[in-house]
Amino acid sequence: MSVRNFGTCYTFCMKEIALAKEILRRVGAEQEIRNAAVADKEKRPYYKKLDRQNSKWLKGVFKTHGWPTFSLVGKRAADGVWMMVQHADHDLAFQKESLRLMKKQLKKDPTEVSKIRVAYLTDRILGNEHKPLEFGIMFNVDGLKVTPFPIRDIKNVDKRRREYGIKSTVEGRRNALLRELKKLGAK
Repeated sequence: MSVRNFGTCYTFCMKEIALAKEILRRVGAEQEIRNAAVADKEKRPYYKKLDRQNSKWLKGVFKTHGWPTFSLVGKRAADGVWMMVQHADHDLAFQKESLRLMKKQLKKDPTEVSKIRVAYLTDRILGNEHKPLEFGIMFNVDGLKVTPFPIRDIKNVDKRRREYGIKSTVEGRRNALLRELKKLGAK
């Protein structure tokens, strides 16, 4: 069933409601164990196990549907897929294939995938490969010392960020991280 109201697609016009529910269930379980692991480092193996299970499951989803678009599963679930892929650092080839699918979908219909998520996954992969980043998303944090990972063509990084919908500059994001760390009591 598809219901549109002035161009807005409500949750119930998703094509794959069961898939969306399963994505959100998996993301919820992953986030729950990740949050618990902040306080209890012994729980880290549990979320790493979930990351592997989610990656394996997503490979099947991609074979059937390609990249899960907003109209297929809704924005929340599509963002959840991206989050599971971000956490799949154990499988760089899977992250690269996911990025390829996202870019393919972005080219086909830019309203069906988040450009910002493409930028974040691009930098995640580059960071995992120990290569300079495109968008300056990742930072090294040591107490109150916050420095961006190396960035390719740093002179134009903020322009690239704007092109992909990232509102902050690298320096602005760095300063925001510093404020957050100070609130948490970092020294």
